[in-house]
Amino acid sequence: MKDKTVELRKIWSYFNGEPHVFLATADSDQPRVRPVTLVHLREKLYVTTGSDNAKVRQIEENPKTEFCLLFEEGERKGTIRTECIARIVKD
Repeated sequence: MKDKTVELRKIWSYFNGEPHVFLATADSDQPRVRPVTLVHLREKLYVTTGSDNAKVRQIEENPKTEFCLLFEEGERKGTIRTECIARIVKD
């Protein structure tokens, strides 16, 4: 069995830099998916956007979101799909 700490570090390594992911939110009874750029800072993930953007309203109404990261590692390709509870951070 692999060390879970090593596996977790490997997963976090895919989020270094500013990777593009597909973010899913809900708009009433309709799912909405769009590409966004993640910012990985101190083991947290952020998406920057304007406060009047539709995804902000959607997250305020229903913070349950998912995102999917596509990755390549040599010959291997894959995805990391994550369920999360988003929250709005204002600067």
